[in-house]
Amino acid sequence: MRAHYGLDALDSYATIDDDATRMTPNPARRDADRELRDARHRLGGCEAAEGKASLDGRRPSPELLDAFVAARGEVKRLADAAQAIPAKAPLGEVRPDAVRLAPERKRIHDAIRMATYDAESALARMLGPHYARADDEARSLLREAFRAPADLQVIGDELHVKLCALSAPRRTRAIARLCEELTATKTLYPGTRLTLVYSIKTDR
Repeated sequence: MRAHYGLDALDSYATIDDDATRMTPNPARRDADRELRDARHRLGGCEAAEGKASLDGRRPSPELLDAFVAARGEVKRLADAAQAIPAKAPLGEVRPDAVRLAPERKRIHDAIRMATYDAESALARMLGPHYARADDEARSLLREAFRAPADLQVIGDELHVKLCALSAPRRTRAIARLCEELTATKTLYPGTRLTLVYSIKTDR
C-alpha cells in the first residue's frame, strides 16, 4: 500500500517551528547510557578474567584485582551520573532550531490517498465474481486498467470511456464485466450532465 499510494511521500518542503515544549529523548542521557554500557563491558571482561584464574587454581594478579576494583567503581559512578540525567528533555533545549514539515498539505494529500485506496478496494470487491484470481490479483489488474490507453467520446448526453484490451484475454474479460457494472450505476461525470459509459474497445 505504501509503495502504490505514496504514504511516505514528501508532499511539501514548507516548514513550521516545532513545539519547543515537546519532550524528546535526551541526547545527554543517551551518551551517558552508552558510556555506562562500555564500562559494564569492561567490568565483565575483568570478571571473566578473575573467574578463569579461579578455575585454573591461580590467585588473580594484583593488576587484575586493581582493574576489577576500578571497573566496578567506574560502573557505579557512571550509573549514578546517568540516573541523574532526565531520559527526556524539552525539544527547545535539545534542538532550539528544530522545525517540522507543515502538516496541512500532507493531511489533505493523505485523505485523498486513503479515499483512492477505499475506491480501489470497492472496485476489487466488484471484480471478485468475474476474476478467479481476484483475491491475489484484483489490485494489480485494476492498476493495469487504470494505466491502459482509452478513447473518450461524447455521444448525446453520455461520455463513453473505451479502454484498450489488457495484457491477457481473461483480464480483459474481467474488466469488461466491471465496466458493465459501473455503467449500470448511471454515474454523472463531475460538473456535467454526462452519464459515464464504460466499455472495452473492440477491433474492427
